[in-house]
Amino acid sequence: LAPGSGATPAFLVRLDGRNGCVLSVTRILLAWSSGVSNTSAPRMAVDSRGAVWLGGVASTPLPVTPDAAQDSGTIRLSQNSNDQGTFPGSLIRFSPNGDSIEYATYLGDGEDAVSSIAIDGNGNVYAVGSRIWKFASTGKLLWSTWIKPGAALVAAVDEGNDLYIGGCTTALQPPLFTTPNAFQSSTTNTAVVRFEETQYFPKHCVDGFVARFS
Repeated sequence: LAPGSGATPAFLVRLDGRNGCVLSVTRILLAWSSGVSNTSAPRMAVDSRGAVWLGGVASTPLPVTPDAAQDSGTIRLSQNSNDQGTFPGSLIRFSPNGDSIEYATYLGDGEDAVSSIAIDGNGNVYAVGSRIWKFASTGKLLWSTWIKPGAALVAAVDEGNDLYIGGCTTALQPPLFTTPNAFQSSTTNTAVVRFEETQYFPKHCVDGFVARFS
C-alpha cells in the first residue's frame, strides 16, 4: 500500500448457510476510512439476489463501472496526523458468488463517507452519511439530498418501504428541522461531547436524531 494512502485491505467471505463452510474469499483493496490510526470496516447489505453492497470511503482509486452514477472523485492524502485528508464516498456491488464487481461508483466529494446501507422491498438501495443517496437495484441514482446539520450513522427500511435514519447533530451548526409531531422539537445544546473526528462521526456530536422518509 502507498504510504499515507489510508488504505485498509479487507476480505469479502461467502459462507454456506447450512454448515458454515467457506465458499469463496475475495480480497478488497479499498479504504473504508482515512488517517494514521483511524480505520473502520465497510458498511454492507445483501439484496434479494444475494448480491453484496459495500459502502465506505474511497482513499484509493475505485474500479468504477461504465454505469457508475459518479465516475470520479477527488482524493486528497495527508501525512499529517492532525489532517485526515478528504475523500469521496464509495458504493460497490459484488455478484452473489462474490467473485466480480457488478457496480462501483464514487459518491460526493470531500467528506461523504457512507456510514450505513439499507435495501427496501423493491430492491432500492439507500446509502447514508452526510447525505442520503437512493439507488435503483440496477445502480441508477434515483435521488440524493443533504442531511443538515450533522450526519446519519444508521439506516433501516420498514415493511412499507419508508426509510428511517438515525444520527447526531452538532452544536456548531443551526438546529435540526423538526416536524410538528416530533417527540422532541428543540434542544439547548448545552453539553458538547467531543469524540475523535472521523468521516463516520462528527467531532462535536451533541444530540441524536431520528428521521423518516417516505
